[in-house]
Amino acid sequence: ARDRVYVTGVEGKRPPQPGCWYDTIWQGGEELVTEQQDVDGNSYWLLESQQAQPVTREPEERKSSTVEQALPEWVGRRVAAEPQLVVPLAPSKLAPLEVDTEGEAQGIEEVRKQREDVSEPPSASASHMASDNRFLRGLLTHGLLEHLPGHPEDQWDMLAERFANMRGAALSERVRRGIVAESLTIMRDKDFAELFGPESWAEVSIAAEVPRMEGEGPTLRVAGQIDRLVQNDHEVLIVDYKTNRPPPRELDAVPETYLLQISAYHLAIEQIYPGKKIRSAIIWTDGPHFMEIPEPLIVQHQQRLWTLRTTDLDAL
Repeated sequence: ARDRVYVTGVEGKRPPQPGCWYDTIWQGGEELVTEQQDVDGNSYWLLESQQAQPVTREPEERKSSTVEQALPEWVGRRVAAEPQLVVPLAPSKLAPLEVDTEGEAQGIEEVRKQREDVSEPPSASASHMASDNRFLRGLLTHGLLEHLPGHPEDQWDMLAERFANMRGAALSERVRRGIVAESLTIMRDKDFAELFGPESWAEVSIAAEVPRMEGEGPTLRVAGQIDRLVQNDHEVLIVDYKTNRPPPRELDAVPETYLLQISAYHLAIEQIYPGKKIRSAIIWTDGPHFMEIPEPLIVQHQQRLWTLRTTDLDAL
């Protein structure tokens, strides 16, 4: 510091740990300071030395002149977009495919017909979606499947009912009972035991930059949240929950947005866990039905991610 420096700290209810930064500074200067009192009678410690260099003063008058210059040509140009692709995979972008205005999940063909008849805002916020119950079924199902595994099984029924009633009060009792029943059926199904075991994680946020295989061109930035991820010594399983009803039973009936979403997750996980086998699947909660997405279909949609236009991305 040229003129002065203040060393201060804030001490709460617990004293600072021995050897903290304040102790280090104090030990280095303890023998050089003198105790002083401020106007309120509080103590402080002062290290003071005389001015060692002569004082230099700036000239009282400065000669200045202003010269007008034309702005450079680039000032009026729009800034070019960064050379990268971004895939938005927020759940709110996919919610219109899952539930209707009453909170009940819809069939795929019904959704397609409604999209032809009704013009929807391109990017409705999550709060807006929740306000007319269109988002609630998915939120409640995801919430139960995320939090219940951390509690004893004998409490699941009570906790699930309480959670659905508190968070889903805007839905009918019939819909709330259906949500609870679907979630508990999944969690108690022995075929799904691995999904909720000690090597699994819920709502896993991921972010990855994927370079092009050709080595040229912009990278693909993938960001999103995986509903369930299971990792063991040799493989990683990605699982996404969907609440469509009735759910598709064949792969060719799965909406492309879902396949693009899980293929992007698959692509990111390949970067995060190199050398491990990656499997991707959808659990349709109505059933429930476990649908693993074959590797060739994943690769096909991963290639499509590189060719999406901005309008395509907005539709995801």
